[in-house]
Amino acid sequence: MLLDKLSPPTIAVLSSVGNVNANKAWEATAQDGWVKPTPGEPRESRERYIRAKYQWRGFVSDVGQELVGVEAEGMPEGGAPVPQRDEAAIATGLGTRLHAAAAAGDTCGVLWCVAHKVEIDWRSLLPEGRTALHHAAAGNHLTVCEVLLQNGANPGALDAQQCSVVDCAMLANAGVAILEYLQVKADKY
Repeated sequence: MLLDKLSPPTIAVLSSVGNVNANKAWEATAQDGWVKPTPGEPRESRERYIRAKYQWRGFVSDVGQELVGVEAEGMPEGGAPVPQRDEAAIATGLGTRLHAAAAAGDTCGVLWCVAHKVEIDWRSLLPEGRTALHHAAAGNHLTVCEVLLQNGANPGALDAQQCSVVDCAMLANAGVAILEYLQVKADKY
């Protein structure tokens, strides 16, 4: 069997998250008709489940009910409220949660946001207008930076003060390893 060669930052992500925590994000809800296949089941069955889990995000919880309250707008016959989804509030809630997780070095929290289709380069509503990658870099959180970059974060993003991700890391006296890593990613971008 030939396995993909994994980079040290990717191995660090896998080690820090683990299967149990990853499954909390990717398998939060059981769907009717789906049973998690065992290793002994046919390859096709396992592939179908993996596609449903990661590609279609079929077992991820409804983020709208978790992040923002569903507000009633109007009352139909019988008096029961009609729930309305506020997609802008959901996006803001997800973005805020992503930034908090990135700043805290919470790799599992960042992964949860990714599973819920967060806008990976969502900019903070605060005046500095940073991305989650800016926060992770400033906090010297290499594994969080790796998760963000694996999921499409822009290593060349500038904040409102025109500071790059590398600039934020340098200003925060982040370690040499993360500075070199981010510079290589920015140069390739």
